[in-house]
Amino acid sequence: MGPNYLGNFMYEFIFGPSIDDVDGEEWGYEGKAEPPHQEYIKRVGVLENSKVNFDVAQKHDSFTMYDAQEGIIALAWESYEGLDENFKPDKRLVFHYGEDEKIVTDKLYSRDMKLKFKEN
Repeated sequence: MGPNYLGNFMYEFIFGPSIDDVDGEEWGYEGKAEPPHQEYIKRVGVLENSKVNFDVAQKHDSFTMYDAQEGIIALAWESYEGLDENFKPDKRLVFHYGEDEKIVTDKLYSRDMKLKFKEN
């Protein structure tokens, strides 16, 4: 979602019952992507006050959300832009379409980050 006035970033992680249930045709593949219809959303985890900046597929000019759904690119990946070489982590955080909640939360926990959940 971008940085706030303190330079901290905020992101939403949307989880559904099954990736097979998502109808991607109405997902806005051309141009800006829109979130899935509410019927496909089970829980939303919000990452607030993150010092980590993520590049996200929905804002990428060369790829579509369909490319992320097909595994061609990740949905989000840790940006190294502007980071001093000494502060780059050993392993970049990367999130792929269809990863379940446990995988996502475990990746974030590895960096002492935690999602705040909203039930749908």
